[in-house]
Amino acid sequence: MKFGGHETFHIRDGWLRKGLSLCNIEDSDQLDLQSSEAADLLGVGANMIKSIRHWLQATNLSCKHDASNGGRKMVKSTGLAEIISELDPHFQSDATWWAVHVNLTQNVDFALSWDWFFNDFGASRFEKSHAIETIRRFLDYSSNLKCPALRTLERDITVLLNCYAQTIPSEASDPEDTKECPLQRLGLLSFFKESGFYSLNYGPKNIPPRLLGYCMVSNRYFDNDGGKYLNVSLNEAANGRGGPGRVFALRAEELYDLALSGEEELGEEWISIRGMAGSRTIQIKNTGRENWLRQELKNENQKQIKWQRKLEKQLLQTI
Repeated sequence: MKFGGHETFHIRDGWLRKGLSLCNIEDSDQLDLQSSEAADLLGVGANMIKSIRHWLQATNLSCKHDASNGGRKMVKSTGLAEIISELDPHFQSDATWWAVHVNLTQNVDFALSWDWFFNDFGASRFEKSHAIETIRRFLDYSSNLKCPALRTLERDITVLLNCYAQTIPSEASDPEDTKECPLQRLGLLSFFKESGFYSLNYGPKNIPPRLLGYCMVSNRYFDNDGGKYLNVSLNEAANGRGGPGRVFALRAEELYDLALSGEEELGEEWISIRGMAGSRTIQIKNTGRENWLRQELKNENQKQIKWQRKLEKQLLQTI
């Protein structure tokens, strides 16, 4: 369990991509993400490079590794990071950021506040002070968790809210400004500037159906027997800890619609709805979460190629 590794910085545009560029370097004569020169190489401050290292681990895109050359520690990218680097190297796809979000909510070692906020908090409208006091009580009453200093909790919750909250009314921003967090575009949280209240946004969202599969097979709380399919009741998927209902802020009917669209788009081999009203079950192909994201990013790339070819053909016809 870790608090504060982010150095009070939320994820910024370009950080994960830049951090991954310095992973997997074993030669001690080269720069890597652990070196003191990494901050200068990436053009960020010393505290920011610490934050980037933290976010790579919190999002399950990297892990520390003892290299073979004398046991020198290095930062190693994960298989998931390699898929993103291959198919979405600039982190432009919303699917990538939905996956990043899922990872944050399921990493109690590096992002316990994220796990708590989406699974245990339960308030849909709140002030920041209420969230801080609630997580403090949650940690105090948990026999296996240690509550850090109140100031540390305040920083953690502030960073969490800054990751997701879209300010209403929106503020004019410079298109070149990279301080905004890409997670804000998921539409999970709103901050009402005049009242000072935050609101968790339940309702339909632009979530690719394959990310439903990604979330469900990632959830350690679901009873997964390792079979060909993972079967979860609609009620458990909507309300169970770590389920897509909590992680994506979807009610049962919205989750049902997402699963149904997945069945129509991908076919019953991947996602299907079983049973009648009152006893519906979501059946998900029990393949690795990396495969779910790989399939989504490949599909998006193929659509992009088709669109470009169509546009090129139209341009040629006008000449």
